[in-house]
Amino acid sequence: MSLSKRLQTTRDETRVTELLTRVQEKLGEIPQAYHTLALNQNFLNDTLYNLKKNMVDGELDLKTKHLIAVAIAAVSGGPHMVQARAHEAQKDGVSDDQIAEALSVAGSIASYNVFYKFQHLAGPGYEDFKPGYKLSVFLRPAVLTVFQVEMICAIVSTVNDCPYCVKGHLAKCRELGATVPQIEEALRVGALISGVATFSKVD
Repeated sequence: MSLSKRLQTTRDETRVTELLTRVQEKLGEIPQAYHTLALNQNFLNDTLYNLKKNMVDGELDLKTKHLIAVAIAAVSGGPHMVQARAHEAQKDGVSDDQIAEALSVAGSIASYNVFYKFQHLAGPGYEDFKPGYKLSVFLRPAVLTVFQVEMICAIVSTVNDCPYCVKGHLAKCRELGATVPQIEEALRVGALISGVATFSKVD
């Protein structure tokens, strides 16, 4: 028996149905990722609470939060998690083109994260290594703002544990006018989605 099947035998089905009904009412459907999260009703309940609390307009606008969430879902989770975050983003007015570009930014910065994280971990002797990758997604975004791109890069770099990239993109965010409260809200979203995406990998 698979792990997911075994976990289903330990959950409170009445509570799970109640929680999934809330998802259905909000989204018009139940993305597969939520069925996976429902393997533990307490974790699903916490997730719904945390999403409701954090995925709102605040110091940082909701659209940028959705773009960060989609990017982190791709970095930390799998296709079901990406589809769930994309579906919720679309419900709040984020376009397919914006979602696609956020995913492109996440993929591009992930390559740099690996490269510069190596330099950080390896120590002296590798400072002259250059990635040599094209930067068009960063420098000339088609549908995202440079502010949104830099916010995505800063949070993805945090999840990917690249200190050089985090510091560089945070500095750029500040140059573009990002406030400390905005960065804090971006981090909250990224950390939340990264944790949820970890559980969503259960099969």
